[in-house]
Amino acid sequence: MCKNSYYGHKLIDAVKRLALYQINQHFTRITNKSSSMIDLIVTNDPSLKYKVQLTPKFTDHSIISLNIKDEGKREIRTRKLRCVKNFNEHDFENDMRALNFGRMDRDVDIEADRWIEGMWSVLNEHAPENIIGIKPNQNNKDWCCENISLNMKERD
Repeated sequence: MCKNSYYGHKLIDAVKRLALYQINQHFTRITNKSSSMIDLIVTNDPSLKYKVQLTPKFTDHSIISLNIKDEGKREIRTRKLRCVKNFNEHDFENDMRALNFGRMDRDVDIEADRWIEGMWSVLNEHAPENIIGIKPNQNNKDWCCENISLNMKERD
Protein backbone atom coordinates (compact mmCIF):
# COMPACT_ATOMS: atom_id res chain seq x y z
CA MET A 1 0.00 0.00 0.00
CA CYS A 2 1.40 3.34 -0.97
CA LYS A 3 1.15 5.46 2.18
CA ASN A 4 1.85 8.68 0.30
CA SER A 5 -1.12 8.37 -2.04
CA TYR A 6 -4.48 10.08 -1.54
CA TYR A 7 -6.33 6.76 -1.17
CA GLY A 8 -3.60 5.37 1.07
CA HIS A 9 -4.17 8.27 3.49
CA LYS A 10 -7.95 7.82 3.29
CA LEU A 11 -7.61 4.13 4.11
CA ILE A 12 -5.21 4.74 7.01
CA ASP A 13 -7.55 7.41 8.44
CA ALA A 14 -10.56 5.09 8.16
CA VAL A 15 -8.69 2.26 9.90
CA LYS A 16 -7.69 4.58 12.77
CA ARG A 17 -11.16 6.16 13.04
CA LEU A 18 -12.85 2.75 13.28
CA ALA A 19 -10.35 1.53 15.91
CA LEU A 20 -9.14 -1.24 13.63
CA TYR A 21 -5.67 -2.74 13.41
CA GLN A 22 -3.52 -3.50 10.38
CA ILE A 23 -1.68 -6.54 11.70
CA ASN A 24 0.34 -7.50 8.64
CA GLN A 25 3.57 -5.48 8.57
CA HIS A 26 5.35 -7.54 5.88
CA PHE A 27 5.73 -6.90 2.18
CA THR A 28 3.51 -9.31 0.29
CA ARG A 29 4.68 -8.55 -3.25
CA ILE A 30 8.40 -8.80 -3.79
CA THR A 31 10.11 -8.41 -7.15
CA ASN A 32 13.72 -7.79 -8.15
CA LYS A 33 13.06 -4.04 -8.36
CA SER A 34 10.53 -3.38 -5.61
CA SER A 35 8.71 -4.60 -2.57
CA SER A 36 5.23 -3.54 -1.56
CA MET A 37 2.45 -4.42 0.82
CA ILE A 38 -0.54 -5.12 -1.41
CA ASP A 39 -2.50 -7.29 1.03
CA LEU A 40 -3.95 -5.81 4.17
CA ILE A 41 -5.20 -7.72 7.17
CA VAL A 42 -7.46 -5.31 9.02
CA THR A 43 -9.22 -6.52 12.13
CA ASN A 44 -10.73 -5.38 15.40
CA ASP A 45 -8.86 -8.22 17.15
CA PRO A 46 -5.12 -7.47 17.21
CA SER A 47 -4.39 -10.92 18.63
CA LEU A 48 -5.49 -12.60 15.40
CA LYS A 49 -2.90 -15.19 14.40
CA TYR A 50 -1.47 -14.92 10.90
CA LYS A 51 1.58 -16.00 8.95
CA VAL A 52 3.21 -14.63 5.80
CA GLN A 53 5.36 -17.07 3.82
CA LEU A 54 8.00 -14.91 2.20
CA THR A 55 9.29 -17.45 -0.32
CA PRO A 56 6.79 -17.55 -3.16
CA LYS A 57 7.35 -20.39 -5.62
CA PHE A 58 5.40 -19.49 -8.76
CA THR A 59 4.55 -15.81 -8.54
CA ASP A 60 5.89 -12.57 -7.16
CA HIS A 61 3.22 -12.64 -4.47
CA SER A 62 3.70 -13.98 -0.95
CA ILE A 63 1.27 -16.43 0.57
CA ILE A 64 -0.81 -15.19 3.49
CA SER A 65 -2.50 -17.62 5.80
CA LEU A 66 -4.84 -16.76 8.66
CA ASN A 67 -5.50 -19.03 11.62
CA ILE A 68 -8.81 -17.99 13.12
CA LYS A 69 -9.69 -19.63 16.40
CA ASP A 70 -13.06 -21.36 16.14
CA GLU A 71 -14.94 -20.84 19.36
CA GLY A 72 -17.70 -23.20 18.36
CA LYS A 73 -21.31 -22.48 19.07
CA ARG A 74 -21.86 -19.79 21.63
CA GLU A 75 -24.72 -19.89 24.05
CA ILE A 76 -27.63 -17.85 22.72
CA ARG A 77 -29.41 -16.06 25.51
CA THR A 78 -33.03 -15.05 25.26
CA ARG A 79 -34.66 -11.82 26.27
CA LYS A 80 -38.31 -10.90 26.54
CA LEU A 81 -39.36 -7.64 24.92
CA ARG A 82 -42.78 -6.07 24.55
CA CYS A 83 -43.96 -5.10 21.10
CA VAL A 84 -45.43 -1.59 21.39
CA LYS A 85 -45.50 -0.86 17.67
CA ASN A 86 -49.31 -0.89 17.49
CA PHE A 87 -49.93 0.11 21.11
CA ASN A 88 -53.02 2.28 21.59
CA GLU A 89 -52.90 3.93 24.98
CA HIS A 90 -56.60 4.93 24.92
CA ASP A 91 -57.76 1.34 24.34
CA PHE A 92 -55.32 0.15 26.99
CA GLU A 93 -56.63 2.70 29.48
CA ASN A 94 -60.26 1.77 28.74
CA ASP A 95 -59.52 -1.94 29.21
CA MET A 96 -57.72 -1.19 32.47
CA ARG A 97 -60.72 0.81 33.72
CA ALA A 98 -63.00 -2.08 32.76
CA LEU A 99 -61.15 -4.50 35.04
CA ASN A 100 -63.48 -5.83 37.69
CA PHE A 101 -61.54 -4.86 40.77
CA GLY A 102 -63.96 -6.59 43.12
CA ARG A 103 -65.27 -5.71 46.51
CA MET A 104 -62.91 -4.29 49.05
CA ASP A 105 -64.54 -6.12 51.96
CA ARG A 106 -62.49 -9.19 51.02
CA ASP A 107 -58.82 -9.70 51.79
CA VAL A 108 -56.85 -6.81 50.29
CA ASP A 109 -53.95 -9.07 49.28
CA ILE A 110 -56.24 -11.38 47.30
CA GLU A 111 -57.87 -8.43 45.51
CA ALA A 112 -54.47 -6.89 44.73
CA ASP A 113 -53.26 -10.20 43.27
CA ARG A 114 -56.40 -10.45 41.10
CA TRP A 115 -55.95 -6.88 39.88
CA ILE A 116 -52.29 -7.52 39.02
CA GLU A 117 -53.28 -10.66 37.07
CA GLY A 118 -55.89 -8.62 35.20
CA MET A 119 -53.37 -5.88 34.47
CA TRP A 120 -50.89 -8.42 33.02
CA SER A 121 -53.67 -9.89 30.90
CA VAL A 122 -54.58 -6.48 29.47
CA LEU A 123 -50.92 -5.61 28.96
CA ASN A 124 -50.27 -8.89 27.12
CA GLU A 125 -53.24 -8.19 24.87
CA HIS A 126 -52.14 -4.65 23.94
CA ALA A 127 -48.36 -5.13 23.99
CA PRO A 128 -47.55 -8.81 23.49
CA GLU A 129 -44.23 -10.22 24.66
CA ASN A 130 -41.70 -11.37 22.08
CA ILE A 131 -38.74 -13.58 22.90
CA ILE A 132 -35.59 -12.76 20.96
CA GLY A 133 -32.22 -14.52 20.90
CA ILE A 134 -29.06 -12.58 21.73
CA LYS A 135 -25.71 -13.88 20.56
CA PRO A 136 -22.87 -12.91 22.88
CA ASN A 137 -20.15 -10.91 21.17
CA GLN A 138 -18.11 -9.55 24.07
CA ASN A 139 -15.49 -12.32 24.03
CA ASN A 140 -12.71 -10.24 22.46
CA LYS A 141 -13.45 -6.98 24.23
CA ASP A 142 -10.85 -5.80 26.71
CA TRP A 143 -13.48 -4.01 28.80
CA CYS A 144 -15.66 -7.11 29.26
CA CYS A 145 -14.46 -8.95 32.33
CA GLU A 146 -16.10 -11.80 34.23
CA ASN A 147 -17.77 -9.42 36.70
CA ILE A 148 -19.38 -7.39 33.90
CA SER A 149 -20.53 -10.58 32.15
CA LEU A 150 -22.18 -11.82 35.36
CA ASN A 151 -23.91 -8.47 35.85
CA MET A 152 -25.15 -8.55 32.25
CA LYS A 153 -26.56 -12.07 32.73
CA GLU A 154 -28.25 -10.99 35.96
CA ARG A 155 -29.72 -7.92 34.26
CA ASP A 156 -31.08 -9.89 31.30
